[in-house]
Amino acid sequence: MNEFAEVVLGGTIALTAAVVFFGVSRAQGIAGEGSFDLAFQAMPLVMEELPAGRLFGTLWFLLLFFAGITSSVALLRPLICLLQEDFGVPRQRAVALAGLLLLLGCQPVVLWLGHGFMDEVDFWAGVGSRSCSSGSWRC
Repeated sequence: MNEFAEVVLGGTIALTAAVVFFGVSRAQGIAGEGSFDLAFQAMPLVMEELPAGRLFGTLWFLLLFFAGITSSVALLRPLICLLQEDFGVPRQRAVALAGLLLLLGCQPVVLWLGHGFMDEVDFWAGVGSRSCSSGSWRC
């Protein structure tokens, strides 16, 4: 249900709005530029054009925040259960350790976001699901 709400509904809204406001070719260009471009560059421009755009923009980014937080919790839960059940780590320590691993694991993304690190992680996590029209070495 989480993936349905985030990917299907969020993607449908963002892609449809981008196509309506920018046209098909420009929307494809925005979506192809990186992981965050559609949500953080195209959607604010779309929201500017709507009546009560600030309200809808605030709601959009609030929902995006909640989607990220709930996904993080959902992704950490199996690790916490593994630490508790297989290694006998108490719950509070398991949560602290999982949080520490998450903090350390996200530092490269935060520090090297401008250098394409997030796009690289996104590519490998998606098992190369992007098209290979860019001519990059991954194709």
